[in-house]
Amino acid sequence: MRSRLWYIYYNVFSEKLPRAQSLDQLFFVSAQASVLQSQMPPDLHLKTEALSGSAQLLLRLADVEPALVLVDFDIVSTTPNFWSKLTDQSPHTEVILLVQPKQRASAIKMLSDGAYDYLVFPIEPEELRYKIRRALEYKHLIQNSPSLLTELSPEAEHVLDDLLQEMMQTLQLDDAPVSYT
Repeated sequence: MRSRLWYIYYNVFSEKLPRAQSLDQLFFVSAQASVLQSQMPPDLHLKTEALSGSAQLLLRLADVEPALVLVDFDIVSTTPNFWSKLTDQSPHTEVILLVQPKQRASAIKMLSDGAYDYLVFPIEPEELRYKIRRALEYKHLIQNSPSLLTELSPEAEHVLDDLLQEMMQTLQLDDAPVSYT
């Protein structure tokens, strides 16, 4: 039996999707974009691009619709109508917010505005890999299951259960005291 990761890899990176959407493209929009880009695990086989701000992001979105955008919370919160501009130009792109620990509560509120998830600085490479993989799995599930909201396949239920468990663990970790040693 083939692994679930192989299944996702094959279906996400196959050429069954419209050309306008690039499921192997990831944009980093952050002052720390180059650092994050260097931490990208090569096994994900993603093309990454470091962008300096929301203006550059919106220009690039005119050319390509990436699978995923990792963007600084400060950029989102200081760009007027960020979510409407993003969804107008790139409705199928998932967004992971990059936040400082003090911004965590605001990031949780932005999950209802359109963010898929968030990462708290300092970002661990393994957490970066996991969240990116999870976002790509979610995109794959949504694209291949148009009736997701009305009837769930066993695979969809499994993925949603995993997502719920991850969210609960993240919330528990968020409440735990942080020690930097």
